[in-house]
Amino acid sequence: MNKQEILNCLFSNWYHLFRRHTIKSFLRKFSEKNTENVKFAKLNHRAVVQLGGKDTIEHLQGLVTNDVTLLPSSKCMYAMMLNTQGRIDHNLILHWNDGEVLIDCDESRADIFMKLLKRYKLRKKVEILERNDLNIWQSWNESCSNVMPDVKHHVCANPDPRVKLMGWRVVSCDQPCDDVMMTSSKDYHIWRYKVGVPETDIDLPPGKSLPLESNLDFMHGINFHKGCYLGQELTARTHHTGVVRKRLIPVEILEGKVPEPGTSLRSENNKSAGRLRGVVGGKHGLALIKLDYEGQILTTSGGTKLKGQRPLWWHNEGRSYSDGA
Repeated sequence: MNKQEILNCLFSNWYHLFRRHTIKSFLRKFSEKNTENVKFAKLNHRAVVQLGGKDTIEHLQGLVTNDVTLLPSSKCMYAMMLNTQGRIDHNLILHWNDGEVLIDCDESRADIFMKLLKRYKLRKKVEILERNDLNIWQSWNESCSNVMPDVKHHVCANPDPRVKLMGWRVVSCDQPCDDVMMTSSKDYHIWRYKVGVPETDIDLPPGKSLPLESNLDFMHGINFHKGCYLGQELTARTHHTGVVRKRLIPVEILEGKVPEPGTSLRSENNKSAGRLRGVVGGKHGLALIKLDYEGQILTTSGGTKLKGQRPLWWHNEGRSYSDGA
């Protein structure tokens, strides 16, 4: 090997060593930077109901909008339980946990939800109980939606099945992480309103809200190919007609006092445009708006001005959507 070949070999080895070191250093700094921005909030407005027994999947399959037979492989899914008229009764996140299903539901209506589960159980082999020892936590990062939190203490931890921008959903007895920024549930509500995700009974009034107007289809919460389930008829008919004229979209208050939930909204030409569902932080909210008026300045009778904008992860012409990645 001559002198030039030796120099080329040394340069090549040095270059690849430097390149590997640079990439590792970049990835480490990127990870550290984004981990620093991870927020964790305990969601006291959510409760955990556990279902176990050999007929658990069959029982849930006839009650909720999603295909529960896929839960053992997907580990986590979004779904709703409708009433017999096809309107939303309960919005749920289902977690698979070693043969049992942990259902993340609204805390204020957990007793009602459990009564419904027991009413429709009939002779199925299913055990239903509320897990007061478990809590629901949310982890998110506004600058990077897919960062995996360093969860040390948990029963289940999965990417939020609704929208990737929402981060991670965690079921845990204790605080799941020791070295992250713990924040309030108010910060969580502000973030989900910015993203455009409904969750509470204010956003989804029980017995009044329709699942497709509430974006259940865009948030991976319904399977149109599964068998029959409670309240299916109206939802299936609406889906097959392809016409959904109103949807829940995030709104921002531009000026004026914060309106009450349920306040009517008027368009720029003074036509009925929809209704406000809720506001958090004095600025961000959700409203059920006719899609013809999306993007316009809307007003209330009290003079408050708002603007609604469809989320970036949302659909294109009502037919497709992205997942916020």
